[in-house]
Amino acid sequence: MKTPSWAIAVGIMMILFGGCGALSDMQAIMSPAIFDGMEDVIEEAEKQEAERKKERAERDSLDLLEAQEDEIKDLDEEMKDNSDTTDNSVRTSVELGSGGFKVSVDEDEMDDMPPNIKEMLTISDYLKEWMVRLGWMGLFFSLLYVIGGVFMLVRKRFSLKLVYAALVLSILFAVFGIFIITNEGQNFLTMASVASAGFGIFIDIILLIIVTACDKTAYEPEAFP
Repeated sequence: MKTPSWAIAVGIMMILFGGCGALSDMQAIMSPAIFDGMEDVIEEAEKQEAERKKERAERDSLDLLEAQEDEIKDLDEEMKDNSDTTDNSVRTSVELGSGGFKVSVDEDEMDDMPPNIKEMLTISDYLKEWMVRLGWMGLFFSLLYVIGGVFMLVRKRFSLKLVYAALVLSILFAVFGIFIITNEGQNFLTMASVASAGFGIFIDIILLIIVTACDKTAYEPEAFP
């Protein structure tokens, strides 16, 4: 008996998704070294962003001082034109620094700025350790996923049991990974990991439904010699 078309589709998808999962797991295993190399880049980007914000705030302060000076001059000229009998003079003073107007940057404004790049990408040592552990465990389940897809194509007596085991274990492992990742807090990286795990669970459930609902006559013991 030939392998049914739905089983071929499920087997190919399991091989593809399992291979992609294995690559992702290898990246997770190497993640500590990757994050260590990114620290200098993140710090440099953070410094450049802080400098740009400071320069923008200084330019805004200078524009405001220039506008105030123009208003004071206009008021002075208007008062001089309107004085007929007295020799009053309007004295205006502006705070000067060594090179002109003194410009100050509001520290509260700097503190209220959105989270920087470093805060978005930095993860704790706890998550670094668990990412490596989850990477090794995930590599095992990804290989099991691929093997299940292969035996779905070649059709053995144990194929269905292996596929069921691979899908169910993959779902349980993804739920466990989400619990570990969200236990330490949330940032950009953890949310991306949770989204990836959630997508994996969705795919596993779809494949599990397909395998359960389709005709499995070709995998029953009577179909084998």
